[in-house]
Amino acid sequence: MAAGSGAEGTESQEFRPPARAALRKTLPDCRTERPNREHSGLFSGARHASGRRVPYVSPGAPYGSRESPATRRMTRRRPDAMTLTALLPTLRSSIPSPFDAAAWPAGSAPTLDDVTVRAVSVGRYADICGTPCVCTGPAVIPASGGVASASLSTTVVVTTVTDAGAAGLRLDACVAGLEAVWREARLIGRVSHAYDESFAVFDAHGADVCGTVVLPGDVRVGDRIAFPCPGCHTVGEVR
Repeated sequence: MAAGSGAEGTESQEFRPPARAALRKTLPDCRTERPNREHSGLFSGARHASGRRVPYVSPGAPYGSRESPATRRMTRRRPDAMTLTALLPTLRSSIPSPFDAAAWPAGSAPTLDDVTVRAVSVGRYADICGTPCVCTGPAVIPASGGVASASLSTTVVVTTVTDAGAAGLRLDACVAGLEAVWREARLIGRVSHAYDESFAVFDAHGADVCGTVVLPGDVRVGDRIAFPCPGCHTVGEVR
């Protein structure tokens, strides 16, 4: 039935909800836009009647989600690849951090605070030989499930952090000429409960960045870092 004239028609027009396009122009989308402080209401960033300020929802967050400043800081710190030990660093006291066995010498295995190569602890090896030091073993044949290669080698370099700051980490090894697998760099010698962060890597004598590593955020001077490198390398190359 068509809208009537007179009072009934006027009343129906007054209570007609505004068009969706008009709402888009007046109200910002809380999922993609920062609240407009000039607009009064829930999305203005003004305070509720209870005194709470409306939290800002970051772009790309699910509709209705709320993100605190602490959560935003942790999100910036964490790497893209989320693992159990990255989400809950305290789990490092129970399980080792993720380990790509194909990038290390055949027979390598992680522990909570070390890596063993054919049952030899690289942390204990560094205690005896000092750092930087190298440990070489047969490489893993790709897609073989851990089968050792008869002709290719992989070297594990153990180095010590000599400087740790906002600019990055400086190591006591000359690693600029190595094809280091930085994504597999590991903190050895202790278990850290800090969230992972990205660090630029500088070698002992160079001023250029050699790579980027993801390590616990509390890495400090004196910590030992182990990482694999394809090929056979001698200790003279890193000292």
